[in-house]
Amino acid sequence: MACSGPGPRSSSPDANPSSPWRTVAALPIAVQETAVVALDGQVWVLGGFEGQAGETSAVRIYDLATDSWSDGPALPMRGHHLGAAVDDGVIYVLGGLQGLGVTATGASWKLVPGASSWQPIAAMPVGSERGAGIAAASGGLLYVIGGLRAGQAVTDVSYYDPSSDEWHLGLEAMPERRDHLVGAAVGGAIYAIGGRDVSISAITNRVDRYDPRTDSWTSAAPMPTPRAGAAAALVDGRIVVAGGEG
Repeated sequence: MACSGPGPRSSSPDANPSSPWRTVAALPIAVQETAVVALDGQVWVLGGFEGQAGETSAVRIYDLATDSWSDGPALPMRGHHLGAAVDDGVIYVLGGLQGLGVTATGASWKLVPGASSWQPIAAMPVGSERGAGIAAASGGLLYVIGGLRAGQAVTDVSYYDPSSDEWHLGLEAMPERRDHLVGAAVGGAIYAIGGRDVSISAITNRVDRYDPRTDSWTSAAPMPTPRAGAAAALVDGRIVVAGGEG
């Protein structure tokens, strides 16, 4: 997710006016294990679990200018831990997990600007399906890195080419298998940050840098605290990581 600057103030007073954090309009319904992207001053929340109602296909859009929520076009499938990224104004959903059995799916979709429904694109090839990884756009390609498949964390790196509607496998694997990691593309590289090896107790502070031009990995400065399931965003050229579990 990419965004810049603080959001609007809500009408509710903040407990600490000197804090850089501000309270804004809450989601219409509690949801977790979502995918999130930012586009044209809006934050899109995709899929996830809605409490006892289970997984959802709902899409909800937060508008920074009006501090309000609206419904977007529902996803063609219910899912959680989806891979989502934006490239050239198009939102892509690239695989994910389904059900309480966290079954990996390779089903993928795109939403073009102004469209009222999602369009199917090539599914992730059999054996490469996964969720709870990183999805990031770089150089006109959509990369999916790491994730969870068949109850195991993976080191897979693959990309989707929108120009040919094709997936490409066999890229240099991550140095260490991880799921529930976060990351972003900045400065021509994609950063894989934190995550875990399936178990919530197996968290890491590891940070690795992937260079798509050379298909190679290098180590970057680790996080001060190990964690998984965090939130991350690119803000003014910096990757901000917030929250997490472990």
